[in-house]
Order: sequence, then C-alpha cells, then structure tokens
Amino acid sequence: MARLYDSEEVSQAIEGMACRIAERHGRGASFAIVGIANGGIRLGRRLATILSEKLGRDIPFGVLNAQFHRDDIGSRPIPKAFMRTDIPFDISDSTVILVDDVIGSGRTVRASMNEIFDHGRPAKVELAMLCDRGDRGLPVAPDYVGMHVEAAHDELVLVSIGDTASAKDCVKVGPGVPNPLQDLSGSEVECWTRKDLVGIEELSREEIDLVHSLAASFKETLERRQKKLPSLRGKTVVNLFMEPSTRTRVAFEIAAKRLSADVITITEGASSIVKGETLKDTAMNIQALNADMIVLRHKSSGAAQYLSKLMRVPVVNAGDGAHGHPTQALLDTFTLREKLGQDLTGRKITILGDVLFSRVARSNIWALRKLGAKVTLAGPNTLVPRQFEQMGVEVVHDLRRALADADAVMLLRIQHERQTSTLFPSLKEYTASFGLNKLRSTWLKPGAIIMHPGPINRGVEIDSDLADSSQSVILEQVTNGIVNRMAVLYLCANAAAVMQANERKFY
Repeated sequence: MARLYDSEEVSQAIEGMACRIAERHGRGASFAIVGIANGGIRLGRRLATILSEKLGRDIPFGVLNAQFHRDDIGSRPIPKAFMRTDIPFDISDSTVILVDDVIGSGRTVRASMNEIFDHGRPAKVELAMLCDRGDRGLPVAPDYVGMHVEAAHDELVLVSIGDTASAKDCVKVGPGVPNPLQDLSGSEVECWTRKDLVGIEELSREEIDLVHSLAASFKETLERRQKKLPSLRGKTVVNLFMEPSTRTRVAFEIAAKRLSADVITITEGASSIVKGETLKDTAMNIQALNADMIVLRHKSSGAAQYLSKLMRVPVVNAGDGAHGHPTQALLDTFTLREKLGQDLTGRKITILGDVLFSRVARSNIWALRKLGAKVTLAGPNTLVPRQFEQMGVEVVHDLRRALADADAVMLLRIQHERQTSTLFPSLKEYTASFGLNKLRSTWLKPGAIIMHPGPINRGVEIDSDLADSSQSVILEQVTNGIVNRMAVLYLCANAAAVMQANERKFY
C-alpha cells in the first residue's frame, strides 16, 4: 500500500481536530469522547488526552462497539479479541463526540448512532473522523475532519496510530479487498469461523472467551427499554426439538427474537418424523424452505454433528442424547465466572448426580477444564464410574470429601429416560446418600454457590430450601442461557454469511 501521510502529518491532523473541538465547546461545555471500535479507540483516547490538557479538566472517554446494530452481517469475521462497549459515565444531556479513524459509506456511523441511543439520550451527537474518504452511501457527514483522503471505491484506507504519537503513525491507501481472515495490513486475525456449534470439545479457550464476551454485552441489553437488536433481522431460525424441553427451547426462542430473527419451533409430535420421515429429510426440507439456521435437540448422540455435515445452514446443538449440551456448558461457565471471577484456574467445581447419562456433565467437564478449573465428580459408583478419570477429573464417592473446599456444586437430576436398568435401589436411598440438604450444605465452604441445569426434582437431588436459598444461582443460569445463546446464534450466523460471501470454507 502507498504511504500517503506520515507521522508528523497525522499528529498535526489530530491536533487540529482537538483545537476545533475545544473552540466549539469552550471550557464550560459538557461533552465526552467515545471511540468507535476498533479503529476509533486509539484516536479517541488521544483526542481525550489532548483536550484534557487544553481545557484543564478530565474529558470522559468511552468505547463503543456497534457490531450488533450493523445491517451487513457476514461482511467480516468476528475477532476472538472482541472489544465490548464500555461507557462508564452518564451521557444524558451532554454532547457525545463519536470518533473513528475512517468514514466511508456511513454504515458504521449509523450503527453507532443506534447503539449510543441505547445508552441514554445525549443533548447532541457529533462526529470526529481522522480520514474522510467520501464515497458515502448514507447522508451523514463528520463535524470534525483531520484529512480528506482521495480513494477509489475498491481501494482501502489504512490508519495506523498508537495511543501516543510515534514515528509509526501513518495513513496508507491501496487497492484490493483483504482476505476475511486478515486485517487491512495483511496480518492474520484470530476469528470465530464456525458455522456450527455441535460440541464443546472442539472449542478453544479463546472461542469460549469470545462467546462469554458477547454474552456479557448482550446481557447489558436486557436492562434497556428497547431489548431487541437488529443483528439477525430477516433471518429465520427453526428450533427442531425432538425431545421435550422448557428452558432450552424457550431460551433459544427468546434469544433469536431478541436478535430480531423470525422463529419457528417444530416438536417431534408435530413433524413428519412420526410418519416415518428421516431426520435428514426433515432438515433438508427445512433448509429448502429457506430457513437460515437449525437449532436441534435429539435423543441420539451425534445427531447434530451428522446434520452439520449435510447442511449449508448453521446447525446448533441444543442437546444430543448423552453426548453433549454445549450451550448449557457455556451458560454454566459464564455464571461461574460472574460469581467467582473471570479466572477459574484452580477453582474446585463439584458435579454431583447422574454423570453417566448426563450430556450436561460431559460438556461442562470439557468447558471447565479448558478454563483451568479442577473438576470433581461425585455420586453412586454406578452413576459415576472411574473411567471418567480419563477426562482429567477426580472421581469421588464420599460426598463429604467431594463437597469440601468446593467453590461450586453443580447438581444433576437422575436421567430415568436414558437408563435401561436400575442403577441404584430407589430414589429414597439416592436422596439419603447423595441428596444435598441443609446439613450437607454446611460441608461447603462459605460463599460456595449451588447450580442446577434443571429441571429440578425437589426433595430428590436438592431440598427446596436450598434451591430457593441465596446460595442458589439456578434462576440466574436460566437468564444467562438467553444471552449465551444469543452469542452462539450471532457468531454462527455471521460465520455462515462470511463463508457464503467468500464461497469457501475456512474453518
């Protein structure tokens, strides 16, 4: 790429922008700088620093990511290092100056305007752009411009600046469209590139972190007056649930609708499967009906993996037999990080109950170990056999030892529907030996939390008083199920759109 402006010219342009902002707002005006991720963050921080020195007071600075308000999903992969919106001050009744490095079509500005108004009602919004390349498709224009850059429609404008002025600062212009797995400078960018989510075991630690980062951003929207985002507007999500479900099915429905997708739910009794149609034919017909995504729950292990290899549209596993339940593990570990801190390294998490037939347990073991937690499995030896130790966990049949020093205990119900023989004398005896009651809860250390994926069998694996106690985060898990599934739907839909746009698979 041709070097267009050097570090001295870039510094002069930024200084000129700061002077014009200071002249317009004076010393007494209330205003804040908000950098648009990712290009506007360093520029915004530099402007805020210069203005603070000029005006003799601290100028508030925040970061805004308008990704979820964009109308061009699939235009680029989602980086694993996702920058979340962070505006740590009240924007009401003040002037907000949105800052970005380059303004082109105006899509980013429009999305940013929508995002900023989700956070409050500023008195005025102004735009500050280091490079104005013209060629706009929307009727927006910046209030402050550092430099006007002549660039053709198919040329790129690359801004490289640091938090402080340096000899490396520059603006370059060059032809071509970057590879979707590269940034504008040609460097590889680690991104989410999976159109499907069928299990936890194939996810990296960074991918789990990305889901949780997006989920945290989505959770902030639950407190807003306007809870819907336009991210999946025009998309159709089909929930294909071949097993009974309440929490997972409703959470996926709400998650898709919060992203503005149209949602259709099909249960086994309402599908042609009862007439003898195969799962493959059912799914292929759903795809032929122009659905954009399938969320599948099925009694057979591997069903989601099987469909994902056949379908062009994303497939998300909502539970397959005793194999896995990836979104449950994602919401569980998200809840643990909320309660225990982002770093789960060395934290003891005890999973208690029917581990042998539990897809939740298997997915959580994978997720927790990737996040550095120590996992202890507890329950009758018929339901918690020693072979689970091959997954790098501790198997304990002494309940007191299993609960001692645990930071969290995750209870599991007895999976009667998957058991082909009686593996313990009776529910009464199971409760007597392994049910969590008030006495046994005292074996937990102070501050330990109680979890359960549901449905709860009160009086069997847990007493009602404990299920409703302050230690319980069961209902918080349910709420977190919405935002983690929003994150998964968004990531998979975006990856599929990128793949389609580039007509190749790169995952």
